[in-house]
Amino acid sequence: MEGFIKTGEICFTNSILLEFENISEGFQVTAYGDEFFNDAEIEEEEQQEMVQVNTQVNTQVSTQVENLLLKFNEGSISVDEIQKLFGLKERRTFARNYIQPALKLGLIEMTIPDKPNSRLQKYRLTEKGKELKNKI
Repeated sequence: MEGFIKTGEICFTNSILLEFENISEGFQVTAYGDEFFNDAEIEEEEQQEMVQVNTQVNTQVSTQVENLLLKFNEGSISVDEIQKLFGLKERRTFARNYIQPALKLGLIEMTIPDKPNSRLQKYRLTEKGKELKNKI
């Protein structure tokens, strides 16, 4: 999605370095401000390489969210059902890489928002999610 690519460009323009690190449940992002660039005296070419890496990681995340949206029909669906459709087993990683980004972007919503950890919890597309799904 364009938003992730723009984030990388904005960070580059404002001398903010995004460092991505793989961890057991997905990845961790660390942002460094102007002081990092000034102290480290990073060449412009190296900065451009960093933006390219950040853009690639962000594009991967957006692809995961897009793939998630494509799994939804008109009704609601549980995390277990979605995981089976993807053939994925690790629930925490799946939630962190697919469900949480889609929730934060307002593309999906919980059917029981007052009980996010309910075993009966399901998710459905929001209007915004439906619009994006139709564009994919």
